[in-house]
Amino acid sequence: MDEDKKKTFMIVIVIVCLVVAGMVLKSTFAPSKPKGAKKPVWLVCTNTGCNAQYSLKQKEFREQMKDDMAGRGMPMGPAVLKCQECGKASAVIGKKCINEQCGSVFVPNYQQGGFPDKCPMCGISAIEQKQLENSK
Repeated sequence: MDEDKKKTFMIVIVIVCLVVAGMVLKSTFAPSKPKGAKKPVWLVCTNTGCNAQYSLKQKEFREQMKDDMAGRGMPMGPAVLKCQECGKASAVIGKKCINEQCGSVFVPNYQQGGFPDKCPMCGISAIEQKQLENSK
């Protein structure tokens, strides 16, 4: 009887070791999610009659990009998608203001000098703030 208990104990130990080794291998070699994968994608409708601001989950955004851009080739400028509110191809990727009191969603301005993430409503820029902190 003592010998049977030893065998059972050894089998349990081997199984536990195999499970732990499997978990270590999975966590080491499994693909990790990229940073920001859960962040929503903000869209702004540039149609003057609409001006909608809304967000999509990353998966929904990829699906809409695939559907709306099918057959158009690689865009040479910002991707223009169909607006969920007005239905016109006038929605572009926007940026949500980091100021919680403002919360505005706007189209980043990459054309002018300065900070593309500067909110046109409240004037706050995360890039500018980081630069100021780093210069101290």
